[in-house]
Amino acid sequence: MAETDGLPPGHDAFGTLKDEAAGSVPERPKNGTAFPAAAPSAAEPPLAEHFRNLNLVERDPVTGLANRRGFAIQMAELLLSDMPRCPGALVLLEFTNFSEYNIVFGSRRGDELLKLAGDIVSRIWSNHLMVRARIGEATFALGVGDLTLEEVREFGQMLHHSLALRLSGEDFSGYADFRCGGAYFQRKGTLPALLVTAKQALSQSRNRLENVFELLQCG
Repeated sequence: MAETDGLPPGHDAFGTLKDEAAGSVPERPKNGTAFPAAAPSAAEPPLAEHFRNLNLVERDPVTGLANRRGFAIQMAELLLSDMPRCPGALVLLEFTNFSEYNIVFGSRRGDELLKLAGDIVSRIWSNHLMVRARIGEATFALGVGDLTLEEVREFGQMLHHSLALRLSGEDFSGYADFRCGGAYFQRKGTLPALLVTAKQALSQSRNRLENVFELLQCG
């Protein structure tokens, strides 16, 4: 299976990503492979477009979404933008037993699972400007701003239910376990804080009798 941004399977991307988000823009790896970036849309933020032109925003080869470097840059642009006072959110979707799934069913089937999740992430609420990325071996992230709290909850629930429905319809049910949680902010937040809060929401989403979308406030 293709690795995510040079991370070996099983590596926790959150610590590295938080370090990158808290510091300067991460350098391009000397031996990294650049993948074709999607053509920037007319609404693309100028900072993201600038780094794309420098070929620093790479994309995940399996799903076509931004990788964790692109995610950190685009989230920085989102958090720096002049958003109204409506909440924004960082939503995470994570497969909990992906390594074991690969061992049992093989990496080709694992890639199919990742592509299915990537397709859902890329299509849900496609009329909204969002940051969409695969930031770990089996972790997806979506950043969005200028939504009401009710819209943030609706978005997360739709993402959770859409994936559950597709998994059951394509014979993944019972094998590809996942959880979904997010962090929302009323004022400007920081990416490290959002990642920590969203990770806590992921854990809390499994503390109930069923797997549900959990949303926590950041700050």
